[in-house]
Amino acid sequence: MATQEKLLTADEFWERYAGQRVELVEGVPVEMAPTSDLHGEIAGLITFYLIGYVLEHDLGSVRSAETGFLISRDPDVVRAADVAFISKERGAQITDRDKYMPFPPDLAVEVVSFDDLADSFQAKIRDYLEAGVRLLWVIHPQTQQVVVYTATSQTTLSVGDTLTGGEVLPGFALPLAKLFPTD
Repeated sequence: MATQEKLLTADEFWERYAGQRVELVEGVPVEMAPTSDLHGEIAGLITFYLIGYVLEHDLGSVRSAETGFLISRDPDVVRAADVAFISKERGAQITDRDKYMPFPPDLAVEVVSFDDLADSFQAKIRDYLEAGVRLLWVIHPQTQQVVVYTATSQTTLSVGDTLTGGEVLPGFALPLAKLFPTD
């Protein structure tokens, strides 16, 4: 008879996997492959535009580099956002900056890589929204589209459209032509 491995808590996961490209999905570690050049460029650009806006308007802080967010417990889920925004009010609640963020971000940004599996990526979207992420941008570099999720809506934007911050980042506007590199 096969034995089921013990599900990890976020604390156990931290002790074993801190600094590695691994997420915790319902108590199970899931490895993440390194990303492509295009993925890195898009994530860098969105980080650049968000940091500039957030600092200029003193709204909070931006995280990048696959920062871990503990988004649910029992079983624990730690997701690593490509880019994230935390409002000033929520940021004041952080007590230990040497571990995962203890709550989901206000805005999570995920850049889809060509090798991302559809089912696991949909699970990541569902995890974010169920955890209370107020705004989620899923960027598709190959099709030059961004799917914008809130708790109650889903909108697909194309390269001629403008990505906005809605209620989470009031006044933020980024023409998608600035996000997608052209050769």
